[in-house]
Amino acid sequence: MMKQTIKGHGAALLSVLIWGTTFISSKIVLAYLSPIELLIYRFSVGLSVLTLLDSHKLIGGKKKPEKRNAPEREPGSAEACRGLKKKSDEIYFILAGITGVTLYYLLENISLTYTTASNAGVIVSTAPFFTALAAWMLRKERCMSIRFLAGFVLALSGIAMISFQGGSVSLNPLGDFLALCAAFVWGFYSVFSKWISEKGYPVIAATKRILIWGLLFMIPFGFFMGFSFEPRILLMPQVLFHVIYLGISASALCFVLWNYAVDRLGVITSGVYIYLTPVVTVALSIPVLHETFTWYTGSGMLLTIIGLVISG
Repeated sequence: MMKQTIKGHGAALLSVLIWGTTFISSKIVLAYLSPIELLIYRFSVGLSVLTLLDSHKLIGGKKKPEKRNAPEREPGSAEACRGLKKKSDEIYFILAGITGVTLYYLLENISLTYTTASNAGVIVSTAPFFTALAAWMLRKERCMSIRFLAGFVLALSGIAMISFQGGSVSLNPLGDFLALCAAFVWGFYSVFSKWISEKGYPVIAATKRILIWGLLFMIPFGFFMGFSFEPRILLMPQVLFHVIYLGISASALCFVLWNYAVDRLGVITSGVYIYLTPVVTVALSIPVLHETFTWYTGSGMLLTIIGLVISG
């Protein structure tokens, strides 16, 4: 049990360290691709990778007959969960795909076209608050307390300092607001993914199905947001590298790691690790994107992290 818990902490830590770099990578590639184009490309890569790694089916998969005297398999084992246990479970995969893939990344990518990678990274780190809120609303978990609210106020104060440096708008408040909406949506995704893990579905197979639903719901946005397949742009080294990186590491690997962490640690404990996201993002945005680091930004980031730690 302790070993599994340690693995859960390791999976959560590695996830946020990689995710912290994705704001930089996305910011760079969005100079060539639209938000919806980047999403469809990166999650297509991620889904392809997971398909190569896993052959389990969640629908229509038939279990192989058990051999006599074979050891009894645990309910949550991969062998026992090749098919949906109940047709009604599909709704959890649909909701997870809409919130954690389609809406979250669409909001995040659009926000990066209006605001800085540092701003987006810090603001999205408020996700643990919304995770706790979603857990309270949907699972009746007791996470709303004076400490929680005090931390929330501190974090929002930090966000305000980052967004409106010295009384002026950092870049565009719309981008910061969209990043905050992304954090809100991610909180609900964490709860949906926890429900999926509690039902005993294999992590990779479940993650693959979540990505499938996420991609399906992206298609309508592609029509309205002007998706255009341009091989000439996609095959540019600076574009192709980031698309592959985001697809393999941030989409396939991190989703599997995060879902594993949520399964082992719970939605609240795993969510605490998101506090590290802005540290990684801001640290990389200065040398890579040449973004300005002011005392307002530093103080706001510090207030946000303190607030999140107090709340957690």
